[in-house]
Amino acid sequence: MCSASVCGIVSINYRVLFAIFASTSWFSAATCPRDGSVDCAAVADADTVALLQAVPTKTKKTKHVHKVVYLIRHGEKAHCGKLNTISCLSDLGLERAKYIPSQFGGTLHGGRSTPYPAPDALFSCNYKDWFDCGSPHNPFWKNQTMYRTQQTITPLSEKFGIPINNSYGFMPSLGSNPEAAKAILAKLAEPHINVIVVAWEHNNILYGWPEKVTNYGPGLAESLGASKADLPEWTSDNYDMVFALSYTKDLEYISIEAVAENFNAQPYYINWENPCTTSEAGAEDNMTAED
Repeated sequence: MCSASVCGIVSINYRVLFAIFASTSWFSAATCPRDGSVDCAAVADADTVALLQAVPTKTKKTKHVHKVVYLIRHGEKAHCGKLNTISCLSDLGLERAKYIPSQFGGTLHGGRSTPYPAPDALFSCNYKDWFDCGSPHNPFWKNQTMYRTQQTITPLSEKFGIPINNSYGFMPSLGSNPEAAKAILAKLAEPHINVIVVAWEHNNILYGWPEKVTNYGPGLAESLGASKADLPEWTSDNYDMVFALSYTKDLEYISIEAVAENFNAQPYYINWENPCTTSEAGAEDNMTAED
């Protein structure tokens, strides 16, 4: 005699096998008991359904956010004619830089009163040229030693006592955006590094420089794992947007989300103009003299 549990298993297995036989084309009426004691069709249908329901199905595993990279654009530049694209931060841009630290604090998963958690590391874009504001030996801003990306997160650096890594940029001599992404992700992989804030050049967050100009590769967001098709729109006049890229604890990319610094929503700054400052005007005079 078998135990009830064993007999039950045997019985269930027999019924499952019977259901399999019944569902196949080579099952014949001869297989069914002729005394009518079993409704073969009903057993076959019921057990086939049960068998199919017993087969485990793959379910999509929920990915939990353990680490985040925030990509921000440098602050506003002064409107200075010929030098507009390479100028330092304007007064408005400097005000934005001073405001940004108010948006960061606390931890990623702990309680906090700010929109975003405090950074554990900071990166800024190195322009690696001779003419942008902050470039060594540039003829226009001789007293400026920081690129506008560095200027933008210097107050954040000072608030949390974190140095800014300015060793990477979009220029080929610095490895372009892909090498910067490798360095950022390598830092993110370190113990106790869960949040990184990166100040970068707008075009190179999104696309990299156009191939018709030079083949610098993809933008920083794409190099960090985001799909180009999933990138939210970021217009050239928007200095407030932030890209938040989420990762698992093993640095598996999860998603990208467009959020904001909320600087432009502050009533004090809404109607600010962005004129060419005295120092910027002097820089343009230097450019004219050089011409």
